[in-house]
Amino acid sequence: MTKKVVVLPCSGVGKVYGTISREAAYKAVEQLKPEKTSITCLPLLVVGDEDAERMVQENPCIVINGCPSGCAELATKNAGGNVVQIIDVTKMLKENRDLKPNQMTIRELDPKGKRLAEIIAEKISREVDRILDSEEEGG
Repeated sequence: MTKKVVVLPCSGVGKVYGTISREAAYKAVEQLKPEKTSITCLPLLVVGDEDAERMVQENPCIVINGCPSGCAELATKNAGGNVVQIIDVTKMLKENRDLKPNQMTIRELDPKGKRLAEIIAEKISREVDRILDSEEEGG
């Protein structure tokens, strides 16, 4: 079986940075790298879902934290996940200060939030290639 990179976004429902995290993950998995990635959700790991745990243990994982609390990272590591890359939405915002989203746009991102999600998705895409190329080279 060919390994895929698992993308695990924050599930900060009701928070704009959680929404950005999920939008970036979906764009990366569904549009940019559909053959090389898969996605699982944080609540499945938290409740101990065996399939979700196996997925993060057997494949390299990119975790997207929505805020400095790092719940997505913590849950993945607690499940024994193979975390190879951590992306923090708030750090990405610091690098792209002009893209500060409206904090009230949690259901439908405003243009700035959408653009920040695209930038993060593009970073995920590059990281997926780097991770898989590294594994092919043996390490």
